[in-house]
Amino acid sequence: MTITPEVLDDELSLSAAANRLSYLTRKDAEATSRNVVAVLPDEDDAAPPAVWADVHAQDTSLDSEEALELLALGEAISRKAHEHDSAAVLAARRAGADWADIGLALGVDPATAWDQHRDAFDDDELRGERPA
Repeated sequence: MTITPEVLDDELSLSAAANRLSYLTRKDAEATSRNVVAVLPDEDDAAPPAVWADVHAQDTSLDSEEALELLALGEAISRKAHEHDSAAVLAARRAGADWADIGLALGVDPATAWDQHRDAFDDDELRGERPA
């Protein structure tokens, strides 16, 4: 079976996808942490810094399918979270939040928040004017 974000989006809720991502991430991290020994060089030691080849050579307990699922889960979760943003913005406006507060919560300026979510509103009064 080919694992894609679209397949996972249809099969898993946001919560289930996040739980599966957490499980696979922990599974991989546990295998990696068992195989890594941290050595801090002395000031006089000229040991080379860790390089990507050192990381690449570490074992993982994930098989290829699980590793690809991990990638697809990240994308599916990102998409689901974005879909929930508009619903949350709508709820915030209904609760009386202004666009400055919404922009702050989203990490963008108020005008950008309005631009990104204006289509979620059927009610022009609830959407309000575009902030300057």
